[in-house]
Amino acid sequence: MSWMDVLIIVILVINIIKGWNNGLILSFFHMTSFILAGVAAKMYYPVVSKYIMENSIIFLKVQELIGERFKTIINRQAVAEGILENRNIFEVLKFPKVVESFLMKSDSVKEAGIRAIDGVHSYLSDIIARMFIDFISILIIFFVVKILLFIIGHILNGISKLPVLKQFNHLGGFVFGLLKGLFIVFIFLAVITPFTTMMDTNVFVEGLESSVIAKILYNNNPIIGILKGTIKG
Repeated sequence: MSWMDVLIIVILVINIIKGWNNGLILSFFHMTSFILAGVAAKMYYPVVSKYIMENSIIFLKVQELIGERFKTIINRQAVAEGILENRNIFEVLKFPKVVESFLMKSDSVKEAGIRAIDGVHSYLSDIIARMFIDFISILIIFFVVKILLFIIGHILNGISKLPVLKQFNHLGGFVFGLLKGLFIVFIFLAVITPFTTMMDTNVFVEGLESSVIAKILYNNNPIIGILKGTIKG
């Protein structure tokens, strides 16, 4: 038995114990609540974002704060580096490249971005403020849905404590914990696959070769099978 076998056993035991203690209902809700909250946030954030921008002063305040920030930075750069003419506004503001790339996909932003003066900061402050409100809307929906599902899960879990359902809930949690633990193990084995195949010897290769459980799971990893099917397709 190698360190890899010990790690796998620890992962399985921890998840089985957690599954048994939480029961099937709470275990299920804990896992699926993140997915459902994420889907809900993705689908409905435009509604919340639109409402915030049309029915509150939050948007105007955010827009004002960002606009003032732009002016301050641009003026500071102008004093330190001289005339800003023909410089990209994103270079002046030192935006992260990933944000600059996202903003520059817009034709109107691309046209405005080549100038760093003449009120461009007002235009960009509006765009950044909208992005900020969108982000806040996503967080609001995500956490509201997550809290609602948490409450529902605990209500159902309370019902499941009735004598007839209690054992079923625990046994279901046991199985759920085992499956979750195996999923984590298979993910781990899939991640280390490049290291075990491209190198003659390393800590992963040595751990795998001297293992019993890990070797069986490694050679029968369904995640690798799914990835192979996806690549072929």
